Order: sequence, then C-alpha cells, then structure tokens
Amino acid sequence: MAFVAFIVVLVVAVIVFSLVARSRQGVPRGNRKVPALQSSARVVNQRSALMNGYTQYYATFELPDGQRLEFAVDGRAAGQLVVGDNGTLLWQGTIFRGFQREIMR
Repeated sequence: MAFVAFIVVLVVAVIVFSLVARSRQGVPRGNRKVPALQSSARVVNQRSALMNGYTQYYATFELPDGQRLEFAVDGRAAGQLVVGDNGTLLWQGTIFRGFQREIMR
C-alpha cells in the first residue's frame, strides 16, 4: 500500500515539475509589460540552428536608424522572409510579432 502511494506521489510530482518547467519557457515576463512596436525594416540575415532535436530559425532586421534586431521566428515566418525584403516589422520586447512585406510595383 505504501509503495502504491509512493508511486502516485512520484507521478504527480513529475507532472507538476514538467508543467512548471514548460510555463517558464513561454513569454519572458518583461515582454508582457512592454508595448508592441512597429517600424520600417529590411531583412538583412536569416539563420537556423538545431536545438534539442528541432530547428530554431532566426531573422535579423535593420531599422532605418541602422539598429539591427534579431528574433527567433517560427518555420512559417522563416519561409516567407527573404534577405533584402523591405516592409514593416512588428515586435514586442524580444518577441517577433510579424513582418509585412512591402509589395514592389
């Protein structure tokens, strides 16, 4: 009986630990408090890195004042970004929120 209770407590502890660890991987606290920003930008670089068995994509944007910002982006966004694209960048703290490409006519 004590062994069964120990197993149940162990399983609950593992579940709680994994939930807490997963929640800490979400949006960093500081990002929730800062306003979303928007600016004209140009895509100047893209790269990827293999991390823990999955591919993480990154894109670097240059703002009109010369400042460069690098963000982790999902695979879909990475597939739509092309170095040299101009458009409007939307971000919040260290989080990439989107990039609207300027359509050339």
